[in-house]
Amino acid sequence: MLEKLVQSLNRFLIGKSFGDRFITAFFALYDPETKTLEYISCGHEPAVLFNGEEKEELSSGFLPLGIMEDEYRHTSVTVPEESSLFIYTDGVIEYIPHEKLVPEVEKLIKDNCKDIVNNLYNELVTDKDSQKDDFTCMFVRFR
Repeated sequence: MLEKLVQSLNRFLIGKSFGDRFITAFFALYDPETKTLEYISCGHEPAVLFNGEEKEELSSGFLPLGIMEDEYRHTSVTVPEESSLFIYTDGVIEYIPHEKLVPEVEKLIKDNCKDIVNNLYNELVTDKDSQKDDFTCMFVRFR
């Protein structure tokens, strides 16, 4: 199901004239009964699955959407209870590299999801007038 969605969207975008522009994206489908997360990352920054002291980067290595045909395939991971998923755009990386971002998120992990995102934004984006790219992130808790 996820593959069909991503491949259809990719074909649609290839058919449009965007010049040298493309789209990175992270698609995920969670099944609460099996506690399985299927995902496809299309040139996107790696999402991070936090489970207690453990963390796992979720990345597929596929091309961004709209460049050329690709055989997108999902990857599955089991999501233990009380895990959290952090997804963010490359605009966040303009303020802090991935290897420093993950420890910052870990410091905030006990906060509620909205506070994590707001606190991260307020901590990293000190000059909001000079912000050139989006600063988009999503934090999901699995219960």
